[in-house]
Amino acid sequence: MNQKFALLENLENLLPLAFAEDGPDVTTQAIADLHQNVAANITAKAPGVICGLPLLSHIFTYRMTNISVTTIARDGDIVHPGMGVATVEGSCLGILAAERTALNFVQHLSGIATLTRRFVSLVQGTGVVLLDTRKTTPGWRYLEKYAVRTGGAVNNRLSASDAVMIKDNHIAAAKGLGPAVKKARDYYGEKLEIVVEVRSLDELREALALPVHKIMLDNFDLETARKAVAMTDGRVPLEVTGGVNLQNIREFAGTGVKFISIGALTHSAPALDLSLSI
Repeated sequence: MNQKFALLENLENLLPLAFAEDGPDVTTQAIADLHQNVAANITAKAPGVICGLPLLSHIFTYRMTNISVTTIARDGDIVHPGMGVATVEGSCLGILAAERTALNFVQHLSGIATLTRRFVSLVQGTGVVLLDTRKTTPGWRYLEKYAVRTGGAVNNRLSASDAVMIKDNHIAAAKGLGPAVKKARDYYGEKLEIVVEVRSLDELREALALPVHKIMLDNFDLETARKAVAMTDGRVPLEVTGGVNLQNIREFAGTGVKFISIGALTHSAPALDLSLSI
């Protein structure tokens, strides 16, 4: 699917819910004149990476077409407190009624991009590829994964249909790692890549004897991750997942693994504070 189309489709699916849960803006209805036009500035109140600005025009014109948005910054730009990122002109009623929804979208996506950029900066020069996960807000996946890309990381699976990823529950259901891989290979042939998650060096040793494309080291500590790299000796790409944070990611990147995946990029990023002022 075209990424730009997917983003807009994702947004259009969310906007009816976002506006419906806010209900009618009774304050603005009482105060703003029906034909009153205003100009407003959207400004950063904290440092970070801005993301979601192209969505603003779609959000502000969702209910009123006589509003125009001009972006000052571009997605991926670093912003500082007091820096303007966009201007909005047109119906006062429409701008104020859409203000909170618009800011919620951009603040959330900017928070993800900001946190992602922090992680990416810590692995620069190591050759490690930073990945996101499917731990996204239900309904927001395309938008949140776009924010991850804006922050400089790489999207892992967009959906569960992109690759076979065999984890602990699959292994339990199949009564073993070997049977799980065999069932997947018998079912899909060579159509899909097979990724397996292991929780110990013994499971890694077993996985290395199987026809898999990548092995995920689940919650390995640094010493065990280094042993896993030595044991694998480049035969299969390794990915560290679980237990990685801003304090230890540089050390994990130095173990020799090829990938590091971090669910916190999408499930724990704090929003970037923005404001709209007439």
